[in-house]
Amino acid sequence: MSCLHNFGRVILITLNVIFVITGIGILGLCIFLKVDQTSKIIQDVIEEHADAKDFTKSIIVLVVLGAAILLISSLGCCAAIFENRCLLGMYIFLLSAITVAETGAGIFVAVVKHKIRSHIAEAANEVIREKYIKDKEISRTIDILQEKLKCCGANNYTDYSFLKLDVGKVPYSCCVMKSDDDNPVPQNKTLCELEAVNPFLHDAKYLHTEGCVDSLEVLVKKYSSIILGVALGIAAFEVFLIFLACCICREKTDEDRIGLIH
Repeated sequence: MSCLHNFGRVILITLNVIFVITGIGILGLCIFLKVDQTSKIIQDVIEEHADAKDFTKSIIVLVVLGAAILLISSLGCCAAIFENRCLLGMYIFLLSAITVAETGAGIFVAVVKHKIRSHIAEAANEVIREKYIKDKEISRTIDILQEKLKCCGANNYTDYSFLKLDVGKVPYSCCVMKSDDDNPVPQNKTLCELEAVNPFLHDAKYLHTEGCVDSLEVLVKKYSSIILGVALGIAAFEVFLIFLACCICREKTDEDRIGLIH
């Protein structure tokens, strides 16, 4: 058994241990998304629109992905430790399938990202029109979202022009706040409402004029380079793992053949 063979086994085991930790991390992220207040707010808003309910299944997809990474990586560790050709073959097949699926998912998201944005905008706009005044829980959810993202409405602050609000033209959650604590207070409610009335508003100081859909898009773009880098890194790791597993499996097959001859 060559030193290169042993080195390959050590690398394969080490990388699979890292992926086991990654799988556990993804499952932990899913739990966080279910209990985190801001994440729950976004889910509540999206779920109000019937056509957008599929977006909430993303957490289920993450759970499946985390579980798959955890199980396949555990299989890879066992296959490398025991040098079992059957386990190695199963590991190569499953990891190849995961890599192809991830590539397909990435292409799909890139193709339909504009449609996803329009669905979210339509869903949020409909919730504001039909639910904001009638449902206190929904209105509070939207208020928290607007305070957190420093935005107003789905597309912009004019989304509230069709509603008869008790406080004025826009909710106070659209106003620029004095602080970012749990109980924010507008810097100036009067000027905030006056700016909301101005149809030629371009440079508001006391009102957030940008829509929440745009704010969410900016937030995603802010971390898109990191997300892309992580995705490419994972793909490279997976290809390298497949290569190592193939090398170990082939060398093990050659050793078994030599053993049979002797």
